[in-house]
Amino acid sequence: MWHLVFVSLHAALATVALVAGVLGLRHPRLLPVHLWSIIGMSLALPFSVVAGWAGFTAVTRPIFVALVVLSCFMVIQAFRANRASRSDAHWRIVVNCLGFNIIGLTTGFLAVAVLRMGAGPAVVILVAVGVPVVGHFCVRWLRNRVVPRTKRAATAPAAGDPITRR
Repeated sequence: MWHLVFVSLHAALATVALVAGVLGLRHPRLLPVHLWSIIGMSLALPFSVVAGWAGFTAVTRPIFVALVVLSCFMVIQAFRANRASRSDAHWRIVVNCLGFNIIGLTTGFLAVAVLRMGAGPAVVILVAVGVPVVGHFCVRWLRNRVVPRTKRAATAPAAGDPITRR
């Protein structure tokens, strides 16, 4: 029973973190929501692993331990994104950190969905490798396309600036 409670809490907070992370790319004021939901998700995960440990196989136990470690790294990334969002000069860090977390959360949701559908290990591996690869290219595109525009907008002279008046 406790395993289900902690897994449900973990999944609910991961959903909030994913939505807040995606929206946080456009609305930085949502980054604290992303941060706190990542923290909550990461705190619920080890409790769910401990509660379900007896039911795990020798193969899945190290995977769940690795996921706990990954969730700790996601907390660090959320802290970095939240702190860097306070400065336009560091928006590239925000995109990288949020991108990492969004990719990790998306991979987790899709891997669980594929497992629940009864797909074989090959499909799970394809999702676990394919989503981060595609996500990496999406974050790279976003970073290279959006960040330079943000910098240009931040450094462009104001409309009433004497330099732009002629």
